[in-house]
Amino acid sequence: MQNAQGLEGLSPTDRARKMVDLNVEAGVNVLRSNPNVIEAIKERGLSVHGMVYDLAKGQLLPVDIQVKNEEARDAAFTI
Repeated sequence: MQNAQGLEGLSPTDRARKMVDLNVEAGVNVLRSNPNVIEAIKERGLSVHGMVYDLAKGQLLPVDIQVKNEEARDAAFTI
């Protein structure tokens, strides 16, 4: 698993939360790589965000996501 090192030493609860965050990050990166989304980012200023609903807190929490795909990064930060 490519993220195993980042999960080592975490409690089961923290590990589960980290895995959820990694899943959301992967999904957002897939969306940001989609040509239609890239076009919408460039032309209409679309923003794609990752959020997790925390049942215990009853809140949506943002997931800090690093843009990994160069094309998506260029689209996201080019006006």
